[in-house]
Amino acid sequence: MAVLIILSFLLSFTLFRHPSEKKVHQPVTRGVQEGFDQITSIATSIRQSLELRRMVDSLSAKKQLTPTDSVLLDSTLDRLSRLKQSLK
Repeated sequence: MAVLIILSFLLSFTLFRHPSEKKVHQPVTRGVQEGFDQITSIATSIRQSLELRRMVDSLSAKKQLTPTDSVLLDSTLDRLSRLKQSLK
């Protein structure tokens, strides 16, 4: 009986020992978070480009542009080109 207790004691600290869990989840979670951040950033950029294109379309549909419209159109086209460069 004493042999079985000693054998049980030895086995519990060798064979039946639970391996300590390594923190592998941290890098995976960070990578997933960075991926979601990138997707959100791209979605925001696409939404902004669609709004800018609508503005350009509405301004270009006018028969005659006022000086304010011309400045607005120029700045909108500039922002649209910068946004397009940032997506590449």
